[in-house]
Parts: sequence; structure tokens; C-alpha cells
Amino acid sequence: MPPKAGGHRKGRKKIRDTGGSKDVLLRDDDAQQYGQIVKVLGGGRFTAHCFDGQPRLCVLRGSMRRGGIQNRVGLDDIVLVSLRDYQDGKADIVHRYTLDDARKLKMMGELPANAALGASGMGVGSSTDDATLTTGADDTGFDFESI
Repeated sequence: MPPKAGGHRKGRKKIRDTGGSKDVLLRDDDAQQYGQIVKVLGGGRFTAHCFDGQPRLCVLRGSMRRGGIQNRVGLDDIVLVSLRDYQDGKADIVHRYTLDDARKLKMMGELPANAALGASGMGVGSSTDDATLTTGADDTGFDFESI
């Protein structure tokens, strides 16, 4: 019986790129803008508040969609978006910055001072006054505190 031509799949290990931070930071130009993810819509679509003051519907580009865990975009991430000439309210996400890269950009003066970095759970322009917790009687008239 001849030996197997390719070996067993479990025995092979794939070499993967870790997707760590690059030495060269991507910076914006005329057709690109920095932004911060405000809302995750699903299906590779996000609402981002661009630092030119306009919110945009952003779509992940194809190579980021097919990428591994290093390309995951979440809430409050700093991203580089490519603006569309024909649709001002839509843009394409071309790069996601790590927290360290975003701090470097902020120190270089590329990002504005109101850019909230980190996993604070608060997007640009949101405040703590929006979410209030009430205890006591609810809409049904039943008081849960009395139990």
C-alpha cells in the first residue's frame, strides 16, 4: 500500500500572522477620515462618528471581512474610513487601530482631544444621563422593594 500523499490534517499546523501592530501607522489623506465606532449594526455594517463631525454608515471592506480575529471591529474602536465620492453618508472601513496605535495617533495630534480611547463603553457624544436606573414601583403599580 502506498503512503499517504499529504499526511494527516491534524498533524499539520498552520503558520498564521498574529496581526500585531505594524511599525508604520496608516494615516488619513484627502479621501479618508478617522472615525470611532458608535453602533454595531451587524452583517459587517457599523455606524461611525467621523472626526469631521458627521456620522456615517460604514461597511467593512472585503479583506477585513474574511480576516481572522485580528480584524474584528467592535464598539468604540478607532478606525480609518475611506469616503465615497458619490455617497457622503456612507464609507468603507479600511483599517482598525489597536489601542496602542490609537494612543500614538492621539499623541501625534492626528486624533482630536474628544476621542475617547479604550473600552469605556461610551461613544463620542454620549453621556451618563441617558441611562437611568429606577427602583421601586414600576408601571404595573407593584412595588418590588416591599418584598
